Amino acid sequence: MNSSRSQLEEFFRAGLEAVQAQPAVARALERDDGRLIIRGRELPGNSKLVVVAVGKAAAAMAMAVENVARDRIRAGIVVTKDHHAEGHCLTRCEVIEAAHPIPDVRGEAAARAVLRLADEMRPDDLLLVLLSGGGSALLSAPVAGLGRADFAETQRLLLASGA
Repeated sequence: MNSSRSQLEEFFRAGLEAVQAQPAVARALERDDGRLIIRGRELPGNSKLVVVAVGKAAAAMAMAVENVARDRIRAGIVVTKDHHAEGHCLTRCEVIEAAHPIPDVRGEAAARAVLRLADEMRPDDLLLVLLSGGGSALLSAPVAGLGRADFAETQRLLLASGA
């Protein structure tokens, strides 16, 4: 019985390690002789990355990209929950913190900043979007006619219902 429990705990720990944000993203990136390869596809020579990372693991994911891509990043925005960027020394991506699970005005401002960044992309840029849990609350820009308060109330009701 003890051996079975030990083996189950080992599987559990291996599963948790496999989905850790920073190592998972790092496994998809490779740098070779100045070339940047993302999931087996080389980024064309003069192209730059525009990084948008959103969610509670956004800073960890962006850190993995910065560690490998470095100078191939032209710009980036990380939108994460309050205090979730602590311990991640991001130098190429701007960090914006917002409320989770109930969206706030900072999440709306972050959404607008991401839209501006996308509008400013150059023809040879590649947009790399990294999403993790919490993104829908952290990056919320309601459509015309729907206010932020309406969106936040909908989120409250969904959470209260168990959704």
